[in-house]
Parts: sequence; structure tokens; C-alpha cells
Amino acid sequence: KQWYQRRVRGERTREVDWFIGTLEAIEARHQMRIALCHNDINHNNILVPGREEDGEKGDEDRFILIDYEYTGYNYTVFDIANYCAELQYDWSLPEPPNYTFDDARLPNDERILDMIRVHKREVKPTIKTPDEIMLNQIKFMIIGSELYWSLWGLSVHTSFNVDLDVYTQNKIRCYYDKKQRYAGVIDELLQTNSSAD
Repeated sequence: KQWYQRRVRGERTREVDWFIGTLEAIEARHQMRIALCHNDINHNNILVPGREEDGEKGDEDRFILIDYEYTGYNYTVFDIANYCAELQYDWSLPEPPNYTFDDARLPNDERILDMIRVHKREVKPTIKTPDEIMLNQIKFMIIGSELYWSLWGLSVHTSFNVDLDVYTQNKIRCYYDKKQRYAGVIDELLQTNSSAD
């Protein structure tokens, strides 16, 4: 385990530096809103009110967010990106590792665009950033989400000696996969400009 931690330490620093540098370059070309964010939106932290015992379906127009442990200021697109990234996981397994992963559950562009339209309509109707630019910002932040949670897994593993090896290794693989998959998106963000919100 010590060898693994030493090997990953240098790689983490390099990747964090790359992500922050790229984020700063993107932000210089595209205004990105910063606000108080949940920072851990996933399907396990969203409750839909309803009375299951009566066999009634929940009110899909209302929901309750729980687990505000990681709340803080962040780019608003991070919450959407994190939600998209976490859809790849099904945490319903009762046995370790307690989840299954399926990259096919990552939302496609049209589904993410639907989320953007709802966000603009319901949360922040004054957002002027074009939908396609927000889509690309979200894809970039999906990379950030994978990096963030891989670092979280490494820090929890180190600090609390919890066996999160499988989860952390999967997050690291997802980070590199998304970084490669969205390379064109990053280039496009770095070559275009959008109006400020």
C-alpha cells in the first residue's frame, strides 16, 4: 500500500495541476458562475417525496437534497457534472464493493442538454451562456468530478484505513477515460469565447 500511495502522489499532483491550469484557461474564455453548491449530488442524495406505503408515486416536480457534508462554493456546472458522473454507479448491492459501474449510464448529450434547460428555466433564468458551451463545461467538470472523488478515495483510504481500493482505482480509470474522451471538448472550450452571464 505504501508503494501505491507514493506512486500515486506524484501523479495526483501532475493531474491536479493540469486540471486547475485548464480550468483557469477555460474560465478566462467563458464566464463560469460560482455559487453555493451541494458538491455531492447523486441519486442517493435526492429524495422524491411520496407515500410508498400507500402505493402512491412520488411528486416528481419536487425533491429534497440531503447530505450537505461537501457543500461549498464551486462552479455551478459541477453539480450537474457530478450528478452525470455518479449516474454510472448503482450503489444498491448489499455486498462489497456495494456498487456496480456501467459507463453506458453516463447521460448522452441530449439528456445533459435537457438538464441544462431545466437548470436555466428553474434555477437561474438569467444565464446567458449558450447551451452547447454549458454542455462542454459540464463534460470538462465530469473530468473534475472523477478526479475529485478519486482524490477523496485516496485520502479516506490513507486517513481512515478504509478499503476503498476498488472504488478509487475505478475513479482514477474514469478520470483518464473522460480526459481522453473529452479532449476535443477541452480544445473547443480553449478556442472559443462566450458572453459573460
